[in-house]
Amino acid sequence: MNVARRRQVSFCRQAGLTLVELLISLVIISIVVTLCANGFIFGNRVWAKVDEYQANLDEVSSAQRFLRKVLSEAIFYPIDEDEIKNNYFNGEPEKMIFLAPSPQYGLDDYLYIYEIFMQKENGAYNLSLRYLPANTYFSGKARTAERDVKLIKGVKNIKFEYYGLNQRTGEFNWFKSWLNQSALPSRVSISVESFEDKQVWPPLIAETKYGSYILP
Repeated sequence: MNVARRRQVSFCRQAGLTLVELLISLVIISIVVTLCANGFIFGNRVWAKVDEYQANLDEVSSAQRFLRKVLSEAIFYPIDEDEIKNNYFNGEPEKMIFLAPSPQYGLDDYLYIYEIFMQKENGAYNLSLRYLPANTYFSGKARTAERDVKLIKGVKNIKFEYYGLNQRTGEFNWFKSWLNQSALPSRVSISVESFEDKQVWPPLIAETKYGSYILP
């Protein structure tokens, strides 16, 4: 009788230990599942951020290629009626206007006036390009001929700098502005700071074919 009772107690104890182990296992499994789920969520967020960063990088790279192409073709060219050599290159710290051929044709018959500036839209700023055919600039049809293109979205700040010959000192240097000069700058630097991640992209350095190192 005592032997049977001891066997029953031993069996119950074994069953109780198994139940505790089962509960502990379930708790461990739930913790592991939670950690795995959080890991997947975190991983998805990381990949989404990587994809967003890559998209921004592609956008900036495309904009830089286009701007480098157009700026390299900037020219010093008389287009007014009196044939006076006016330099249609006005460089300011946050805006730049210049004259260059169309990237599509590259011919003097297709000269365009370009303006690169920060454009506000729906509370955000974009690095934008405005252009219009040079032959419409003085015809009174400039507004209807203007076209705007968003180059980089979500811009917090942009900075233009201009490298060329200082006519007073005879030395080459970087300047914050390039206004009322008798020659083009040799180089143009454009720095862009992203608004969302405060990322400062490497500055675009574009050399002009007809810069001040060529023109007198």
